[in-house]
Amino acid sequence: ASSAAIIALLSVEIRHLYIWLSYSGPSSLSYAENLYGKAGISIIWGLCSFVLIWLGMKYKFKSLRIVALVLFGSTLIKLFSFDIRNIPPGGKIVAFILLGVVLLTVSFMYQRLKKILIDDAVDKN
Repeated sequence: ASSAAIIALLSVEIRHLYIWLSYSGPSSLSYAENLYGKAGISIIWGLCSFVLIWLGMKYKFKSLRIVALVLFGSTLIKLFSFDIRNIPPGGKIVAFILLGVVLLTVSFMYQRLKKILIDDAVDKN
């Protein structure tokens, strides 16, 4: 529950910061909100899921890794079902590249964790 609250707070605060930094008049406000709602949230959630999975692996905390995988899965579903429409090409490229990098990194981390767990199990026997 605390990780969900932290992610929600982080998402809202980064939204405010992004809109504040990109504000150049009333017409830019709706564009910035739309862009953040589509690409920004996906990027933030993808990076948060990466951090959660890294922390879960570092401290061997299974429930944190599960929360991270659920967050990453919901990010992918959101990206493919809602965000693809009406997003600028630059936003699509950045979102897909970052999520791809996170997915590859998490896959590598899980393979490494699997090897470490198997080696520990063999050493104990």
